[in-house]
Amino acid sequence: MEPALIIKKLSLRIGEDAILSDVDLTLQQGEITGLAGRSGSGKSMTALAIMALAPQRAEIFGEVLLNGENLLEKSQAEWREIRGSRIGMVFQEPMTALNPLQTIGAQVAEVILIHSDASKKQALKRADQTLRRVGLDPNEISSDRYPHELSGGQRQRVVIAIAIAMNPEILICDEPTTALDVTTQAEILDLLRRLSRDDGIAVLLITHDLAVISQMADRIAIIKNGHIVEQATPEAFFQGGHNGAAQDLIAAPLKRPNKPPGNGEQARAIIEARIVICAYHQRGQSIFSSRAPFHAVDGVSLNIRKGENIGLVGASGCGKSTLARALLGLQPVASGEIRIDGASFPAVEKSAMRAARRKIQIVFQDPYSSFNPRHKVGKIIAEPFHLFDQPPIEAKQRNRISGVLQSVGLDPSDAGKYPHEFSGGQRQRIAIARALITDPEIIVLDEATSALDITARNRILALLQSLSEKRGVSFLFITHDLGVIRDIADRTLVMKSGRIVEEGATKDIFENPRHPYTKMLIAAAPVMKWAATPQGGASDTPRDHVD
Repeated sequence: MEPALIIKKLSLRIGEDAILSDVDLTLQQGEITGLAGRSGSGKSMTALAIMALAPQRAEIFGEVLLNGENLLEKSQAEWREIRGSRIGMVFQEPMTALNPLQTIGAQVAEVILIHSDASKKQALKRADQTLRRVGLDPNEISSDRYPHELSGGQRQRVVIAIAIAMNPEILICDEPTTALDVTTQAEILDLLRRLSRDDGIAVLLITHDLAVISQMADRIAIIKNGHIVEQATPEAFFQGGHNGAAQDLIAAPLKRPNKPPGNGEQARAIIEARIVICAYHQRGQSIFSSRAPFHAVDGVSLNIRKGENIGLVGASGCGKSTLARALLGLQPVASGEIRIDGASFPAVEKSAMRAARRKIQIVFQDPYSSFNPRHKVGKIIAEPFHLFDQPPIEAKQRNRISGVLQSVGLDPSDAGKYPHEFSGGQRQRIAIARALITDPEIIVLDEATSALDITARNRILALLQSLSEKRGVSFLFITHDLGVIRDIADRTLVMKSGRIVEEGATKDIFENPRHPYTKMLIAAAPVMKWAATPQGGASDTPRDHVD
């Protein structure tokens, strides 16, 4: 069988920096090739180079052969015919890949209209079918919705629908399950597997999650510092155990601090929510009809005390992010009450509102969309200084910015760069640095470690753990990654359809889940298909996933 895509000695330079060096990779028809590596290793840049979407300043060398034609020699006009029809791509950050001014149905239909002779009506019909194929039934999630009306996981499915609308020969997926809960992740991975097997599509699956790679890939490639350092079948790759190329992507679980018994009950409540309801108005079938409001958050109550770490888990669309926005005063509350450090929030007086906002910060799920692309990182991190009645002088601001950059594993010189110069994982660290700059009492982290490799993730979690111990900072971790919750949360809340269906100590939730939905989430978490044994051999016994 002829290879679907052959990459030969692909190199990419930006100025004096060599981002990729002699990358060799072959994608076979009907197979999934997993490309794994740490944040900043060159995974996403490899995908962008293949698609001729690298930054304008980039110099690209080598060959990318599709049916014997070198795609690097194609004109922009020729590329417009190739992208979307012969090669599809699922980007890492769905919100920035979607047009906020167009409905999701129109965006899927646009690809069909550009690359086929279908009428607008036919294109919209095919768009509905494609959305249904990726798990967005138009009868439940209308194709007339806009991206901002969907959860992060739902938006990611829309991006996948756009990529597969024309049944391409090649499908490049850059962290396609980053923001998805474990049950939705399993559905998307199963979809990609079926597309590869049934339609003969060659899939390049870019991820830092070795558990996903072990379950999905027919062949694994590891990239490090812009070089492919190893290629093998999954069985052969994992025979190397923890001493091979997988070492950078595997880390031991974090050591949980021994907190004094009853500490959570004795400390004061930093944030309190009482029977909070957040509702969205739904469109009727006609201008003369109306539908009952949809309760995205339906009577949620919670307390977070000083120094306490709370985990909030649930499927995409269950209301986690809506609840986070309500706690931050960014989402109107239909009924109920929210208090920060005993005071009602949002506050009426501007000075009281600024003081409250200094106490609570957020790290958004999609960091790039929360940055001004025209501002340098230093200015982005300094944005929260406006919450101070008397902001620090410029010299002190620079010192604080350098300090938080170092604390999240970045260099102080990065303050002079723009957001587009960083990988997805690095941008997430910048978002965390911005949240830390005001020394808040509580930080809401909405999928804040989803784009990080395991080493970087553990570094960030260790930092947050240290802040919790030393400064008494509280955290609300909103995530689909049960490994994060298990490593750092003192208490866990499980959310389904806008309600908290189970809560308790994290250890109790994982060891003795009571609600059927909690049991399903734990069972659906990906596990290593070939787990390394202490002797370095491979075992077929699944173990907890490494990411």
